[in-house]
Amino acid sequence: MFLAWLIGLCMMVAAGGIFYYYHVNYGIPYEKFRFENSNEFGILAPKDWEEYQNFNKIEIKAQIEGALLGKPIAYMFVIGMILFTIPTLKFLFKI
Repeated sequence: MFLAWLIGLCMMVAAGGIFYYYHVNYGIPYEKFRFENSNEFGILAPKDWEEYQNFNKIEIKAQIEGALLGKPIAYMFVIGMILFTIPTLKFLFKI
């Protein structure tokens, strides 16, 4: 039981570490794209077409990376949580 508890704890810590490392090093720099121009309806718009295209490329890249990296990290965290919780509850309710 202790081994399952330890593996679950390590999986949760690893998932959190990978998530943190990814966001620190490869986070999407949204502050680069400040749409300061607005049209007559008050909707913020990009300065020019190139800025809009660059923003769309960054958005698509973020969605793809989220699907390829986010789901496995979430699965890893959930499995680790299950492996951590079951032995903990068995230990607590054994007393």
